[in-house]
Amino acid sequence: AEDSSRMKQMARKYCWWVHIDKEIEALAKTCQPCQKVKPNPPRQFQSWPSPQKPWERVHMDFAGPFWGSMWFVLVDSFSKYPFVVRMAQTTTEAVIQALKQ
Repeated sequence: AEDSSRMKQMARKYCWWVHIDKEIEALAKTCQPCQKVKPNPPRQFQSWPSPQKPWERVHMDFAGPFWGSMWFVLVDSFSKYPFVVRMAQTTTEAVIQALKQ
């Protein structure tokens, strides 16, 4: 198993026996500390439901800095139309003002 590959490499530096890989894999599967620190499997992507009308769902983020400014980017999921506003500040109040435009 991939999770135990580093353990196997380290063990092989110091010793070797028949079925060393299988035994280390079995040990890693039952080792509680190993299970706690091992990375989670990658999550499956879930598609968003398709919007049925404009402004039903929007995506917002900041981009930058580009050309000395931060940019507020909003994309309407229905039309895929991007709205981009140059921002002097990235505060909540500044975002609210950009949304009102």
